[in-house]
Amino acid sequence: MGAIPNTLKTSAIASFLLLYYDRVLGMPAVRASVALFFALLIDAISGPLVGSYSDHYRSKSGRRNLLMSVCTGYMLYICYRRHRLQPTFTANAV
Repeated sequence: MGAIPNTLKTSAIASFLLLYYDRVLGMPAVRASVALFFALLIDAISGPLVGSYSDHYRSKSGRRNLLMSVCTGYMLYICYRRHRLQPTFTANAV
């Protein structure tokens, strides 16, 4: 019963994602569908593998604390690096 809101949210996002790629971004629906299929396939394979690894991982700081810290640090680094590499837009004087 408690999973109903999460399921509805996920279904709504998944339903409109293909429409967004097709109508707003202009990506052909077949290409967007194939990309979404591979993303779901990779998630279906990697999810149980990462879950099993984190369940059996043991460290001094706890079972998942070190893994979450490393992943959070890596994601912050990626976000910062991406932000640094963004081009700066200037007004072109004509």
